[in-house]
Amino acid sequence: MIKSVDVVYKRENKWFIGTIKEDKLRKKKQVKKLADVTATDDYITLKKWIKDNSIKEDSDHFLEKFNVQSLYFKQSSSAPTKSALWSKLNPRCLKCEKKCKQSYRVDIISCKYKEIKGKE
Repeated sequence: MIKSVDVVYKRENKWFIGTIKEDKLRKKKQVKKLADVTATDDYITLKKWIKDNSIKEDSDHFLEKFNVQSLYFKQSSSAPTKSALWSKLNPRCLKCEKKCKQSYRVDIISCKYKEIKGKE
């Protein structure tokens, strides 16, 4: 039994944001497309959710149960946050405005952004 979790789902080729509480899917609002959902990094696929929660039913069981075509679950707070993923940045990239943010494990040979700005 699913107690309470936020979800994004597709039904009749339309995308919705909702919750599953006590095994009932409740619609909050419709979105035009999946990309319109804020914080998509926080959602995981149905198969990953089943694997992470060690559930014996397969994904088709849940799709049929809730009468949906696709289903994505919001991750629990125990998952690493975006800031935690970037915690080990290359020291040369820490103050940079760009989103490339190289790993601390790599040696930066050339950075086009810094070369253009004359900062290298």
